[in-house]
Amino acid sequence: MNQEKFENLGPAWINKLKCDIDKNTAQPEDVQLFMEYYCHMYQSSEGIPLKTLREVLKLINQSFSAYLDRKQFDGALEAAFGFTRKQGDRKLGRRNEDIATDVAKYRLQGESLTEAVAEVSDQRDNLSHSTINEAWKKFKETAYIRAQIEYGVRGKSLSTKQHKIMQKDLKK
Repeated sequence: MNQEKFENLGPAWINKLKCDIDKNTAQPEDVQLFMEYYCHMYQSSEGIPLKTLREVLKLINQSFSAYLDRKQFDGALEAAFGFTRKQGDRKLGRRNEDIATDVAKYRLQGESLTEAVAEVSDQRDNLSHSTINEAWKKFKETAYIRAQIEYGVRGKSLSTKQHKIMQKDLKK
């Protein structure tokens, strides 16, 4: 890290940042600079001077206390400590819903699940059957809702036979 970046930083600067945080006037860049400064000092062979360490600990205590007092957590602190999973890509979820909807359409045409999966695999550039089956397991309810909406848009409704297929699939 760039040593000059930290030339004007020290206990007084950290104390000012602590006051700014307390007044909700702190800038994100300053908070990030503080974290970089702390990491730089911690990793240096000289260690953290005691006076600076006291100010660092005061700021951390203030931040943790404020976070704990809020009672509602937005996940930022948990994420910082690695306690949260990364959010899935919404595009992938949408893709899987589309795959399941394609399976539902073939099922409603009277094809078996195996045949429907094979059709979708062919239609989607030989997408693996396991990927299609996984999407079907997770999104078959959504797929049937979508299929029913499409039928409704076309002025049609599901036949008794199609309702039985749907009910059978949704029981599994």
